[in-house]
Amino acid sequence: ICEKPSIVRGHKGFVNDIKFLPDNSGFISVGADRTVRFTNAVTGQGRMLATLPYDIKSIDISPGGEWMAGAAATGQLIMMNLKTNEYELKFDESVNQVRVLCVAFHPNKPVLAYGTEFLDKDSKWKGSVKLFNYSTQEVEKELRGHNAGVSDVEFSPDGLLLASAGYDKKLQMWVVDHEEEDLPVVMDINNSNIWRLAFTKNSDYLLASCNNGEIRVWQTDPRV
Repeated sequence: ICEKPSIVRGHKGFVNDIKFLPDNSGFISVGADRTVRFTNAVTGQGRMLATLPYDIKSIDISPGGEWMAGAAATGQLIMMNLKTNEYELKFDESVNQVRVLCVAFHPNKPVLAYGTEFLDKDSKWKGSVKLFNYSTQEVEKELRGHNAGVSDVEFSPDGLLLASAGYDKKLQMWVVDHEEEDLPVVMDINNSNIWRLAFTKNSDYLLASCNNGEIRVWQTDPRV
């Protein structure tokens, strides 16, 4: 018998994204009211951590739970210290008329991947994935190939693979540390745009949710 779901209140407007903390103490949420909140998943009690100057659409939590990364469609990439609740603006891509749509932490390296959307010199929509090293404070690589915005980006739990999904119905996957040496695996036989990606815990499968109601599953290890 399913219990009646609890209702957690606090945000004033749309809730844009939610991520659980690694220690399962609760979850972080961001809303259209530009607030960041922590909620205890057991008690339902929450508190506001910060109010930001940006409407954050996508977040991820660092493997140790110390940091939240946030992507704003207006072009900003931030990192927020979840112990002090202070945030840092890492990049403002709006100066280049680039939107930032999604973000993901590498599981064991000081690297953030974030997906973008922009118009090329021919005024055609394109998308790319940028890899930002937050230890050196540098963008190390930009991976292109999408003909529309990158809707989601994910590292595999073992840290060996990087996948991106786009509004061009395409999914791309790279081997981490060899992204520019090897061509990505391209999965472009999808019937609709891809909204979200997820790897299984053993990194052997990649799942994609599509806007036509389909969930697609691919093997990532040819030995499986």
